[in-house]
Amino acid sequence: MPLPQALVLVPTLLIGTTCALFAAHADVHERNNGIPRLVAQALIGTAGFEPGVAVEWRFGPYQLMVRPEVFINEDRDVGFGASVGWELQFFDLPERHAITVGPRVVNHNSDDYGWGADAMAIWHFDLMPSQRGRHFLEVIGTVGVIEEEKRGDDDVEPAFSVGAGYGFQF
Repeated sequence: MPLPQALVLVPTLLIGTTCALFAAHADVHERNNGIPRLVAQALIGTAGFEPGVAVEWRFGPYQLMVRPEVFINEDRDVGFGASVGWELQFFDLPERHAITVGPRVVNHNSDDYGWGADAMAIWHFDLMPSQRGRHFLEVIGTVGVIEEEKRGDDDVEPAFSVGAGYGFQF
């Protein structure tokens, strides 16, 4: 199996398996309950400006977040990615704030950039204290490597991106 196909298949299997195994443990009265959260996001970095959407599933007892995403790249093509993150518990954050970190695999699918592998960090904070996890903002950062496809040769170079998102839990 070629490497790009494996980079799509493995995260897809991980996401599907994780959702199936942990969905039964959801508690609808908790923030990390497995109910999907829709996020509109915009990232800018090595691969350019990429607005898009992500869906987050958070599983409280495991402090786990599964996050597939799709976005529009600078060539107006569709890119996609997926990440799995864990909520860090050792930071002394205000109530209704969380930091999630984990690996991310992404295909920018542009003329200049292809596959990438990153470490992703997201700072989440609720907008409405009375509706925990319902409306929230995110500050997003990634650092990793990206496949550069400029000038006809496939090189790997360092990559980063920063951005923000607004999310809503159904």
